[in-house]
Amino acid sequence: MEFVRERIQYCYKQLRPNLVGLVDAFAFADQSLNSALGAYDGDVYNRLYNWAKRAPLNKTDVHSSYHKYLKPILKSKI
Repeated sequence: MEFVRERIQYCYKQLRPNLVGLVDAFAFADQSLNSALGAYDGDVYNRLYNWAKRAPLNKTDVHSSYHKYLKPILKSKI
């Protein structure tokens, strides 16, 4: 099994420099890839930020443990 892992890692190293070109050659639309990192315009940071804002985890209020434990530490003058 270790041999298989090593061969896979070897293949990854050989493919990595050419992956962007390989994926671009298939001409997938950004919508079908659904990737913040692989979008054609290269605007990774704004896309990641917007995805994070829309994520369900970020729709809720801050958990009460933040106010009880973390906020006092962050407000203190350490």
